[in-house]
Amino acid sequence: MSYAEESLKRLVGKAIMEYGLIGPDEKVVVGVSGKDSILMYLLLSERLRRTPIAYHLLPVFVDLGFDQTYTNVLIDLLKRLEIPCEVISTEIGKIAHSSINRENPCFFCAWNRRKILFKYADEVGAKKIALGHHRDDVIVTFLMGLFYSGNLTPIYPKQDLFGGRLSIIRPLYMVGKDLIIKSSLKRGISLPPYPCPTSGKTKRSEIELFIETLAKLNKKVKGNIFNGIQRLIRG
Repeated sequence: MSYAEESLKRLVGKAIMEYGLIGPDEKVVVGVSGKDSILMYLLLSERLRRTPIAYHLLPVFVDLGFDQTYTNVLIDLLKRLEIPCEVISTEIGKIAHSSINRENPCFFCAWNRRKILFKYADEVGAKKIALGHHRDDVIVTFLMGLFYSGNLTPIYPKQDLFGGRLSIIRPLYMVGKDLIIKSSLKRGISLPPYPCPTSGKTKRSEIELFIETLAKLNKKVKGNIFNGIQRLIRG
């Protein structure tokens, strides 16, 4: 096993234990949408062979209704990886970018996709939904809130909703994007660019570029920001 794979599995295990993300015999809906979340599912599945704690993974892909080429490639990849994924077809993406929606299309898509995942979790009796946000997502989202809204609103590793009846968990919370890219390449997890018309044209893309520029000048930048976010979360 390579150093990258060892680090990846160690960080996922650490996040699960430190933040209490998954308990014995729990049903976990895994929101699959791209390479990060597919890798997350594989890591959680492989972890079942190494840990005495048993849990049940229920992968689901919410198709937002963009170009079906991406969807077809993703479904083929899931079949090759033997991931038994539920597919829910919607028109959310098209509506988000139509004249009907006057809001931010990214917010519209994210919110409505989560509503579908909430409904699916309720139908299958699951109290946990795993999303594929990683450490770089945590950093970028925090800075977006700070720079554009003046809010200190971090992404949490575990977010309880509806009075604790449902929780969103992020097993990749401590994992950097670089490790995910290396592992995805090694495992043959490859997908075409996501067909959303807004991809690469958002404030998030600007912040991502800003952080990568800073990181080239100082390798400790990402770690320092992430550690600061952790201190804020822990109070």
